[in-house]
Amino acid sequence: PARTGELRAELGGRAWILPEVPGEAAVPLRDLAAACEGRLLFGADRFLARETAGLLVAAMSLPGVLDRLGEDHVVVLAADRAGALLPALVAAHRSADFPTLAGVVLTGGAHMPEPVWRLLSGMDIRLPVLVTDQDTFTTAARLAAVRGAITPGADRKIEAALATFSRSVDGAELLERLRVEGTGAVTPLMFEHGLLARARAHRAHVVLAEGAEERVL
Repeated sequence: PARTGELRAELGGRAWILPEVPGEAAVPLRDLAAACEGRLLFGADRFLARETAGLLVAAMSLPGVLDRLGEDHVVVLAADRAGALLPALVAAHRSADFPTLAGVVLTGGAHMPEPVWRLLSGMDIRLPVLVTDQDTFTTAARLAAVRGAITPGADRKIEAALATFSRSVDGAELLERLRVEGTGAVTPLMFEHGLLARARAHRAHVVLAEGAEERVL
């Protein structure tokens, strides 16, 4: 993004520059779960839609792990160390002095000693904790290989991408260059787009009289 002005000047108006948008390449936790064949052990399924910002393999002592936590990180942790580290990660997730985590992935299966399982089950863990039967190296390699995408259900990413395009590209000039011919046919999607475009041009709100009705809009 810092080079946008420089590149725009170098191109001299022959092209438009779209800066990289932070978060557009973020990977939802659900995609990571699929990549490592993970099963949800603790936490609610709705939290799997949360976007992640990085991975941390917890292969060190607790102070080292806590010092390396980042916002929306996913911590990969061997299941046989869960009794020692997972309660601390849950506490850090809830603490205002530490970053908020996106989730934890336990590797090697959830075969824990009974006292450890009893401890974790009684903690009301809301942080998504996944478990996979794969080893730590394989899990970390698979998770690192997952790339984020703008999918039909990624509303936040779509809105951010459209806003960036609108700010960076002269839409009217682009259409003029493409010489797009108008058509008399109007699909539901074209009608919705046209309505929003007119509202945006006049800084107006779209008011639906029957707002509770299931309609195209």
